[in-house]
Amino acid sequence: MRWPLLIAAAGIAAAPAIAQNWSAPPPVPGTSQLSDRGAAFRATVEAKPTRDMFARGRLIVMGGGPGGSGAACVTCHGATGGGDSSGAFPRLAQLPAWYMYKQLGDYAGETRPNPIMTPIAQQLSAADREAVSVFYALSQAEPQPPQTRAETNALQWGAALNAVGSAERGIPGCANCHGAEGEGIAPSVPNLAGQHAAYIAAQ
Repeated sequence: MRWPLLIAAAGIAAAPAIAQNWSAPPPVPGTSQLSDRGAAFRATVEAKPTRDMFARGRLIVMGGGPGGSGAACVTCHGATGGGDSSGAFPRLAQLPAWYMYKQLGDYAGETRPNPIMTPIAQQLSAADREAVSVFYALSQAEPQPPQTRAETNALQWGAALNAVGSAERGIPGCANCHGAEGEGIAPSVPNLAGQHAAYIAAQ
């Protein structure tokens, strides 16, 4: 299990309920990931994920849900969080739930203002934001292939920036935080692997 090792290396305390003596609830359709300790840890926000939390998140994602914003997440981000390769809507599938929960809170509090997400996040309760984050953290979506072929030079330069950064420009290597393969470090650092290039560039 790599998560405890990665968390310890980052100086982040792993959630005891997930790291030790994890007991998953009985499996139900759509929640098989809850029985996987690594996936369950990735989906932990304030408490270990439950079937009810997952179901509440799915309800909000698919239809806005009672107490939700009325804006279904599926409209822009897709049912399994695949997003949009145009870069307008990011891939959310398998992002750490704590990271998504924080971003929704930042949208709601306008520390990360966004004309689309801010009003939506402001209509979600803290429990709604947690449930949506857990749902997408446990979702799986196939990465969309690039729409254009990247130039060899761009790929090589990107790989170098990822590995070691640029000392003369004061840019640290992306891999220092996001991992050599863009896998991220749950619960605070998002994975970049599989995210749409246009979205990353825009951010």
